[in-house]
Amino acid sequence: MRIKFIVPIITREPLDRLKEGLLPYVSPGTKLDVESIRYGTESNESFFDEAVNSIGVLELAEKAQNEGFDGVFIECMLDLGLEAAREKLYIPVIGPGRIAMLCAGDLADTFSVVTVLENSISPFKHLASSTGLRDRLVSVRSIEIPVVSLKDNARLLPTLLNESVLAIEEDGAHAIILGCTRMLGAEKKLTRLLAERGHIVPVISGIPLGLKYLEMLIHLDLSQSKLSYMTPPEKKVDFREGIHISGDVDVDESIL
Repeated sequence: MRIKFIVPIITREPLDRLKEGLLPYVSPGTKLDVESIRYGTESNESFFDEAVNSIGVLELAEKAQNEGFDGVFIECMLDLGLEAAREKLYIPVIGPGRIAMLCAGDLADTFSVVTVLENSISPFKHLASSTGLRDRLVSVRSIEIPVVSLKDNARLLPTLLNESVLAIEEDGAHAIILGCTRMLGAEKKLTRLLAERGHIVPVISGIPLGLKYLEMLIHLDLSQSKLSYMTPPEKKVDFREGIHISGDVDVDESIL
């Protein structure tokens, strides 16, 4: 089984190190190939980031299918580019956000997302609506730590705990979803700390759950419905003209 793991941001992080950290979450025999987009933003925290980075995701996803991969995983809790990639591909394409919400909706009556910045609140509400679980999502709370500052941030776990307690005690959440893939590893500690406060609730991290779900789909020979995700009509697509994006966005036109 071969899975393409797409990192939908531009990054200088060594991908071999990222891959090594992912191996405990896949089954023996699963071959994981990690690749990042070559142009776009350094994090995904808004609708703008989604729009800019989706083209690179589609490029890598289609290349993965052409190279014979069995499935594609998009590493973004906002499921960046997921709908479009499912239209273009026949192999299963998974994003961790929707799967995390579906799992939370199964394990609990209500759930909250604890994410990075306030900018991500509206996108998560849209994702919950598209998943059919908007009425089960009682809140989206932010810790106000940017994605690029999450690594080795001493504030991360205490702030996650504080917002999760508020989500449970004030918003009525019965489950917590970590709203950024770069919070990976915090779920077990947060579960323990919440339990110490008397809150026995599932804390869901999208990467472990999503990778296992994708493996299951591949094993069962299941993929997205082409009635729901119809293949786009053949037409000319040209990105070489008219790229006018304000802000510090790195666009490598040599690959377009």
